Amino acid sequence: MGIDMEMSKNFQRILQKQGLKFKLGTKVMGASRRPDGKIDVAVEAAAGGKNETLTCDVLLVCIGRRPYTQSLGLEAVGIELDNRGRIPVNGRFQTKVPSIYAIGDVVAGPMLAHKAEDEGIICVEGMAGGAVHIDYNCVPSGVPYKVGKFPFAANSRAKTNADTDGLGAGEMINEAALAMEYGASCEDIARVCHAHPVSPASTRKQTHLLEERSR
Repeated sequence: MGIDMEMSKNFQRILQKQGLKFKLGTKVMGASRRPDGKIDVAVEAAAGGKNETLTCDVLLVCIGRRPYTQSLGLEAVGIELDNRGRIPVNGRFQTKVPSIYAIGDVVAGPMLAHKAEDEGIICVEGMAGGAVHIDYNCVPSGVPYKVGKFPFAANSRAKTNADTDGLGAGEMINEAALAMEYGASCEDIARVCHAHPVSPASTRKQTHLLEERSR
């Protein structure tokens, strides 16, 4: 169910409201396309149970990601891959061949678009003689955390927009990333006056609760 069980369960509830069905505790044994174009998927209960066949129009396979480094001709220029198929680079994103640089999904680190964008900018700045610095701890992704809770059902903007499921984390996470980059504490965020009504006001409430707990 993912890294954050509470969030996963809430997200599952939202998707079920939209009509999605979950087959938990099962594994896919195989899939085949029928003459009419539909797809039969053989499913088996992981802990033992009856097998069943699901028929669908489209089958999406999501079993992880890996660097797309095949057929790039890297061996021809003397660049070797690591044991996970990634291109080794130094702190300036240079490969073993100094004139060739690599960023994003083909190098180590989380496979995130915003991480690749930052690496691209910093890589080019380094080529131009600028400073090269990136703090991967501040790249929005999954990290260990302490919990401070404030329900979106109590957020004025969320209630005004009739959207209290809390799906605006992609916008709200940037304030936390900025705080991490410059070493701000929970108290620092809690003391900043936030406009009203806005979704990030929940961030202020959460950090205020965390700051009180740490006393």
